[in-house]
Amino acid sequence: SVAKLSDRLRKVERTEVVQYLKEYGFILQSSHSWQDCSRQPVIRLSLDGHTKYVRDDGNHQTWYVILGKIAACDGSSAHQWQVERRLTHIRAFIHDPVKDDLSGEYDSYFESCHFAHHGGPPGT
Repeated sequence: SVAKLSDRLRKVERTEVVQYLKEYGFILQSSHSWQDCSRQPVIRLSLDGHTKYVRDDGNHQTWYVILGKIAACDGSSAHQWQVERRLTHIRAFIHDPVKDDLSGEYDSYFESCHFAHHGGPPGT
């Protein structure tokens, strides 16, 4: 569940963002602006398939494989990872926070690729 995953993950508070990203080589002025706008890092998230698991009650859950990479624009540092998450996790931890931060600009970035609607098939 989203609640269980939230308990396991440590949220980086806005007051911690600058120091947190500095540890990975990224320099910010504040939690909302980079020190040098021409040197913004590049983040890439991609889906690399999915796996359906059968639960004890016989129902299935779909887990999506997410490949992540964040890299400095000059290539001096990069970090890659891979995780499996359910659609509800992706919505709660990626989609909704990005949509909230972008506010009125969300549609200009994602007008042609909307996120899956609520009420999808069971198990997604």
